[in-house]
Amino acid sequence: MLDRLEFNQPPATLTFFQLNPTKSAVAPDRNTLLIFTHIPKTGGLNLETHTASSYQLNDFTWHRCEGTIYEQKLEANTVNAMDTFEQLTSDELNQSHALSGHLPFGIHAQIDRPCVYLGVIRDPVKQAISHYKHGLDHGYWDSKSSLSDLIKQRHMVTNPQTRQLAGVTNREDGISQDTVNQAMDNIEKHYHYIDTTEQSDNLTKRLLGDRNLPPVIASRWNQSASQLPENKILDLTGEAKSLHALDFLLYEQLTKLISERKIQAPPLPSQPDLSRVIFSSPEVTVNGLHCAMLEKPDYQKLIETLRQLKCTVDITDL
Repeated sequence: MLDRLEFNQPPATLTFFQLNPTKSAVAPDRNTLLIFTHIPKTGGLNLETHTASSYQLNDFTWHRCEGTIYEQKLEANTVNAMDTFEQLTSDELNQSHALSGHLPFGIHAQIDRPCVYLGVIRDPVKQAISHYKHGLDHGYWDSKSSLSDLIKQRHMVTNPQTRQLAGVTNREDGISQDTVNQAMDNIEKHYHYIDTTEQSDNLTKRLLGDRNLPPVIASRWNQSASQLPENKILDLTGEAKSLHALDFLLYEQLTKLISERKIQAPPLPSQPDLSRVIFSSPEVTVNGLHCAMLEKPDYQKLIETLRQLKCTVDITDL
């Protein structure tokens, strides 16, 4: 029952959107563990939050391994995500349906059950600038810093996407064209779900559909408040192209592969069950919860209330 709606920020700044489940051409078995190797600043938090909320509200277990990777400055707590993973018990791993975190490819070798991987990649310039703005938002550095400065200070790392998808575990390890090749080989063999940041909503829809989960009404998480002048963006762009050259090569090859996969195995459409939906938002609580299952009368009332409050609501099918 929809009794209480509360906002953390002005409703007029919020945009809500709808994710209807779609089936993959071939869905993994229910007993297969989904591993999300979340590359920082690729928009993966939106995908993870909305999908994990739906999983957990439908009796699926999702474990997130908190922490960073390659010592990058992502939050005040600098624990390593791999350390968090290694603290999971065998029972927790065996009972999980999904596992996520800033983890490198390869942890499936430590898990005695079938696994498939999930990944989101991003244009390397956009990924680098997003990380830079994240640090400004949280006061980790100031706008006088360059990307090179932050890498020297170990707050960032060169070619983070190539490293993570290739299974590199140490930031000191040298990488080359061979590392890009290894990343592509891992992707082709193990990543059942992978797409770009711009298409991550489609990944969410497939994850929902493959588990027969309801639609999601959501708003965006983790939006940066920092604004950069044009000359600073140009400086960062030039640096990113030099510092992340292998990530650009990987991104070019991977977007081509993704395009070919879509041609060969398009998602199968499915008609969603609209009798209930998942509501997921960091800025809004429904009855005190950021994530909630709502029956049709309640979510229709919610949508109408959001529209009356001048929220942008990109929802048509409900």
